[in-house]
Amino acid sequence: MKVKHIVSILCLLIAAAMIFAGCGAEQEPLAGSENGGSVSSGQGGEEQSSESSQASAAQRPTAGGVPAEIYDLCVEYPEGMTENEYNGMLGVYNYYTAAGTDLNICVSGLSADFELDAYIAKSVLASNSGVGALSDRVINGTTWRVSDNGKKLYMAAATDDAVYEVVLTRGSNAAEYEKMEDMVLETLWLK
Repeated sequence: MKVKHIVSILCLLIAAAMIFAGCGAEQEPLAGSENGGSVSSGQGGEEQSSESSQASAAQRPTAGGVPAEIYDLCVEYPEGMTENEYNGMLGVYNYYTAAGTDLNICVSGLSADFELDAYIAKSVLASNSGVGALSDRVINGTTWRVSDNGKKLYMAAATDDAVYEVVLTRGSNAAEYEKMEDMVLETLWLK
């Protein structure tokens, strides 16, 4: 019981530190709502936006997990993970278990001269994840830059509006991590 309490407190402290530190080196504010959701360009009116949302929802992969929509990113995580109460502050989203299995998502605006590998090199989240050699991995039609050091799986991709960083942390429960990893990789999707 004491270990579970300590692990929960450590997860909250790490999430709080990430919130205060921000995700990347030079963040630009994102257009759209402050609490996540879709970011629209404002062109085409509500009718076009509604039609594209319906088309997008039909294409989005699902796995029966808890859905999270963060700007243009859709993903599902297993039921039973705790959602950090501060999700959305500074573009940081965290879902975790008492065993240390953790899903972190960070979204940041793009600078004018954005280059993904340069962004990753300066990213606090990437640094904290121990990112080593990066490789390309296509997940549901999007090419992500990926690094797996055995403890954390780090992934980053960019759209026209934002850069998305996703980190999966292996906790002490291997089955719990595998379920999360399978669900996240099956449903990770950029609109």
